[in-house]
Amino acid sequence: MKVVYDSFEGRCSDSPRALHAWMRARRPQDQPVWLCDPRHASTFPSDVATVPTGGSEAVAALESADLVVGNTHLELDWVEKPGARYLQTWHGTPLKRIHHDSLWAPPGKVAEGTTAVLHAPTWRDREFYRPGVVEVSRHPEVHALYRPADVLVTDYSSVMFDFAITGKPLLLFYAYDLEAYRDDLRGFYVDLEEVAPGPVVRTTDEVADALVDLPGLRLRHADGRAAERLGPVFHETARRAAPRATTGRAPERAALRAGARLTSGARG
Repeated sequence: MKVVYDSFEGRCSDSPRALHAWMRARRPQDQPVWLCDPRHASTFPSDVATVPTGGSEAVAALESADLVVGNTHLELDWVEKPGARYLQTWHGTPLKRIHHDSLWAPPGKVAEGTTAVLHAPTWRDREFYRPGVVEVSRHPEVHALYRPADVLVTDYSSVMFDFAITGKPLLLFYAYDLEAYRDDLRGFYVDLEEVAPGPVVRTTDEVADALVDLPGLRLRHADGRAAERLGPVFHETARRAAPRATTGRAPERAALRAGARLTSGARG
């Protein structure tokens, strides 16, 4: 079976990388091929077959694949061969709306008569080389950065869900544009302020103040009450299940709204 993997437009990362490792150990007879951006070629295992992403070789690989595994949109025109499957893992657990659910999405092309302005500022050394700051934006795997980190500062990224399971319930949500992002730009599937397992702050001063007192932050947001929060879910599920013995109605799904907040009691 030929399997083509794609992660973040040509990286070897995220769920496709984990699936590739799992399948290699169990299905050595398969023929895995990765779509590879040359800029990230060094992050691929040396014994992995790759084709450049974005060109005719990539299209040929996709159209001959029995299984395509990807974690984001594939910006290529290709047609699956008969019987092929496309496994979309997506990258992270979504808080913000994605794809067609988004409140606003940019058009694919610049309209005629529109002046297109490319903003390409030059490198500013002082913005990247500051005392006490390590630049990691080009690190191939964000999950590798969770272990050495003591606290995560994010906004609306799905990394919040991944980081929460580390047992470090110290998440700061720097949401300076919360209303605009929630109401006009993307929209959320859940209410961030309701489920966030950490403070939602609006200014850099608030971020700095919270980081000064990490033990206090832990105590305020890791209260050991995760089981208590799940109580209503159990009670409601039991209540809904009771009539089924006599009416034969189909089971109903209980909505779990606790979300990431449940993890804030992981150490309790």
